[in-house]
Amino acid sequence: MKPAIWFYHLERQPFEAVLPRILAGMYARGDSISVHAEKSVLEDLSKRLWAVEDTSFVPHCFSGESRAPTAQIILCTDEIATNAAHYRFYAQGVEPMLDGAQRVSLFFDGNDETAVTAAREKWKAFRAEGCEIKYWKQSDSGRWEDQAVKKAA
Repeated sequence: MKPAIWFYHLERQPFEAVLPRILAGMYARGDSISVHAEKSVLEDLSKRLWAVEDTSFVPHCFSGESRAPTAQIILCTDEIATNAAHYRFYAQGVEPMLDGAQRVSLFFDGNDETAVTAAREKWKAFRAEGCEIKYWKQSDSGRWEDQAVKKAA
């Protein structure tokens, strides 16, 4: 079965700023997660995960650490996660791995035309493969809204 593909259109905040709240909720549910991006972005994200609203911190580690294979949340600079994550988050053009994932989330900067074009190409490719696709965008209030549902209403 192919994973669901969720696109997140970033316009107001960067990836490392929006992801901590998403990860906190998923961590509380017990989901296995991997996050894939450039090292500097992951280091900033790691700092932010130590001070997430509503929690004291969200436990995580970097790939390559001894506890990575059993960690619930792992931060990776490439496409492969050693914790066999079912939920995977990708940014900065890191190519997503679909094998074994339930959901793959791709974040792209809506203010960068190159990133928008790349996201459109990925959308077309995943749709051609028969993947279920969702498109999320932040409202003026900062809430994530499913644009397909919003269009249908």
